[in-house]
Amino acid sequence: PGRYLVYVPNGSMNGISRKLPESERSRLKKILKEVLPEDAGVIVRTAAEGATEEQLTLDVQRLQDEWVGIEKKVEKGNAPVLLHSEPDLLVKIVRDVFNEDFQKMIIDGDAPFRTIEGYLKDVAPDLLERVERFEGDKDAFDHFRINEQIIKALDRKVYLPSGGSLVIDRTEAMTVVDVNTGKFIGSGGNLEETVTKN
Repeated sequence: PGRYLVYVPNGSMNGISRKLPESERSRLKKILKEVLPEDAGVIVRTAAEGATEEQLTLDVQRLQDEWVGIEKKVEKGNAPVLLHSEPDLLVKIVRDVFNEDFQKMIIDGDAPFRTIEGYLKDVAPDLLERVERFEGDKDAFDHFRINEQIIKALDRKVYLPSGGSLVIDRTEAMTVVDVNTGKFIGSGGNLEETVTKN
């Protein structure tokens, strides 16, 4: 798997994610006709939406090079040997989630920073300027109060900006969401409208 597509070596099969709109699917098909070698196929991932010809070309070239490396290992015949493995979790998250929609990504620690920087240099150099090294003297999760937010998000009672709250209870047959209006009494209208606005 690459950033925008999954490379299928020695296969002529091409597929495009059904989650993409028809206009985008046809645009990507046109681009792939230009950039794909005859002896390979691809499965285009949903992440390819809006990707430029240059980005897709880079992805194909990188994956081709990776495949050449795998074939060289096979030729050496030193079995058993690991031919390929999925990258570590950091790289997978950046590959699958991090894109132009993010203003910045803050990374705590030298090793993770080097890993992500190295990956982005190869795959999406345009995103490098959005990567920032955390320089605080305490843990980044504490500094940005992330642990606190996770605990709040997983709590059965969730406080809303309106002053109301939700109480979420999971049972075997259903999930019950109780809407408590709390301080939020709305402005006129009926109870249903108040609950909905809350």
